[in-house]
Amino acid sequence: MKNNKIVSMLLVSIFSLLMLASFAVAEVEVTPTNVVMEIGNYNGEMLMTTMDLEFTKTGDDTETVDLSELLEAALTGWEFDLSVNSFDLEFDGDYQTVTASISVPADVDSGTYDLGSLEWTVESIDQTPINVDVNINLWKPADVVVNGLTEGKVAMEVDYSDLREDDEEETDEVTLTLKNEGELTGEVSLELLDILMDYHVEFPNAGSNSFTLDVGEEKSVVLKLTAPIDVDSGTTTDVADLKVTVNGDEVDTIDIEATVKSMMEITELDVCIDGDCEEVDESGDETDKVSPGSEVEFEVEIENLFDENYDDCDLENIEITLNFVDEGDEDDFEDEIDLDDEFDLDGEENTVVTLSFDVPVDAEEESYELVLKLEAEDENGATHTEEWIVFLDVDRERDDIRIDRADLTMNTVSSGDETSIVIKLRNYGSRDQDDVVLTVFNEALGLNFQQMNIELDENPDRDDNVFTKTIPLAISEDVLAGTFNIDVRVSLGDEEVDHRLLTLTVVGAGEEVVEDNVEVINAPVDDDVLGGDSQLTGGSVIGTVESTQSKGMTSFMIVVVVLLVILIALMLGVLIKK
Repeated sequence: MKNNKIVSMLLVSIFSLLMLASFAVAEVEVTPTNVVMEIGNYNGEMLMTTMDLEFTKTGDDTETVDLSELLEAALTGWEFDLSVNSFDLEFDGDYQTVTASISVPADVDSGTYDLGSLEWTVESIDQTPINVDVNINLWKPADVVVNGLTEGKVAMEVDYSDLREDDEEETDEVTLTLKNEGELTGEVSLELLDILMDYHVEFPNAGSNSFTLDVGEEKSVVLKLTAPIDVDSGTTTDVADLKVTVNGDEVDTIDIEATVKSMMEITELDVCIDGDCEEVDESGDETDKVSPGSEVEFEVEIENLFDENYDDCDLENIEITLNFVDEGDEDDFEDEIDLDDEFDLDGEENTVVTLSFDVPVDAEEESYELVLKLEAEDENGATHTEEWIVFLDVDRERDDIRIDRADLTMNTVSSGDETSIVIKLRNYGSRDQDDVVLTVFNEALGLNFQQMNIELDENPDRDDNVFTKTIPLAISEDVLAGTFNIDVRVSLGDEEVDHRLLTLTVVGAGEEVVEDNVEVINAPVDDDVLGGDSQLTGGSVIGTVESTQSKGMTSFMIVVVVLLVILIALMLGVLIKK
């Protein structure tokens, strides 16, 4: 009985030891424990790579593996994700494959990155923490860069000024530099595709379209373009495509474009505002400020760039236009721009063309954009154009009252006749006026008219923006024949702002009177014209004017009397001799 108890206790002890041994050897392993990832196509952009980790359990009891802490602890600064965050391993040899996705940040340099050791524990098993070391090797492939492009294109230029005698085509060459900035040797192949009809594009140098570039090596490649002579000036896109292949992969297709230079050039542009000229240096410049009513002239010097030794060097039917970019602005100016007729230019010849227009009195205060365009045809039928942009800045001064009109209804009268003076004032300024003074004066004619406190609105669309006045003028019979200057002045308060000088001719008895109104010359008032004693007092001009015609009549009568006396003396001498 006693022996049976001892055997039972031994069996229980052995079973317990077996159970403890079973728990001691149970564990979870992961493979591989050292991960090295090679990424050989990294080009500085965000990319994703993956690795598979296999978790295997020894022992029969179910174990739970939780990897959630791994997401917080590993791969700082890199995007990291697991296909499974937690799973059970139920029996001996049971396994689970977990895929880890790693996103490499953009613009990381090539090189080796040690992402550290991934470490976690299996809580239900008393075992050493599991570690997996992860390293990523980034390296760039052959990266061939094409230098010498213009805005990403191969830009060719056709210059017909190089043509001589009976040439029938023009050529241009451009040099491109290809450099391998990657980390592998590159086998480079260049191919020309879709060449436009009538053009010819080629690699003039042998071996230019297929070669090897080691890391850091560069090579120059020449492209030659041959163009016909009847192509219009301007840029032709898609003349051809340049296909670049590296190590069998197409890496780029580059457009080839050709720009035909215009053989007509604006060599100088002067803008004259009311006779004051300035040179516009380049397209897009602004002119000096102009005022409503100003006269504007564009003096354009144009040159034919064809060489005179080229057989077909003439430019024909040259047309010049000046248009507003905004059609509404053109309506404001009411098509008042005067243009010259078409003309021709021989090779290397130049000429100056003038365009003129008046700024409308109601022009808005703003900057007007104008396009000056030239267009001509050469003897091969190609069209050549040239354009300049000019900004015309219209500015209204604060106080700007002007005499728009100052006329005599009759410029020549006899003593005792009548005429009238027609005056028109306009407010060109940017504010209303209520203190405008008009003075019309000539002492010899007894003319001394003044009107004060004239009101003029600043809005050119309103009727009261303009003031008109007709002043009757009766010529006294006592006025001697002669020429009289009538002074018209406009003031704002005590400050004179504009003036005109009208000329009236008074003829003597029996002389012809011109009834039709002649053109009035609106010249500035000169004190010497009015007489040396002229002065401005209280808004009136005081002066004296001599009757030069009456003096001429007196001299004429004296000459006639003398001639009659001589004639009578001669006749008496003849009679006495008889």
